[in-house]
Amino acid sequence: RHMYQGIDTSSNNQNGTGIVDFPAVSQSGRTFAMIRVGYGIQRTWGFEGYISKSFVPQLVQAQAAGLDTGVYWYSHALNTDQARIEARTCLDAIKPYRLTFPVSFDQEYEQILALSRRERTNICIAFLQEIRKAGYYPMMYASKDWFETKVYDKELAEYDHWVAQYASKLTYSGEAGIWQYSGSGTIP
Repeated sequence: RHMYQGIDTSSNNQNGTGIVDFPAVSQSGRTFAMIRVGYGIQRTWGFEGYISKSFVPQLVQAQAAGLDTGVYWYSHALNTDQARIEARTCLDAIKPYRLTFPVSFDQEYEQILALSRRERTNICIAFLQEIRKAGYYPMMYASKDWFETKVYDKELAEYDHWVAQYASKLTYSGEAGIWQYSGSGTIP
């Protein structure tokens, strides 16, 4: 199997400016970018989705540089209703654009460790089902440990997995569509 190298980006890039030199990324041999759309946020009036200010510029620039593009949503959902709010906000944000890579759900937030494994799994499924219903290709992002111990991974098997494991070799026992092998890196 051929391995393609890519990056993931968010407003955290370049010291929190969200600036990324996508032509340099492309020239370095990377072929895709997974770009953060946003995250859920608890407001005084209720839970809502927040779109990162860097999302549109990064997506447009990555596509202009010829990269395949997918997106991810960094979840703060504490229940399935909030997961659906996040999914709908994500879908509204990506609607004007053509994606060639998946729409991924990123679950890793500390606050949800208080929830049960069942609740965490249900949150993932609620988001991913909304994405699929809208005609997009859903993907689940989490660390190797999260997949193995924090959710019922077998129930997420119908969705491609983007597995974070910062190591020289991926030891996750399931199938991984994307392996995130580092949390840092630079492009010349």
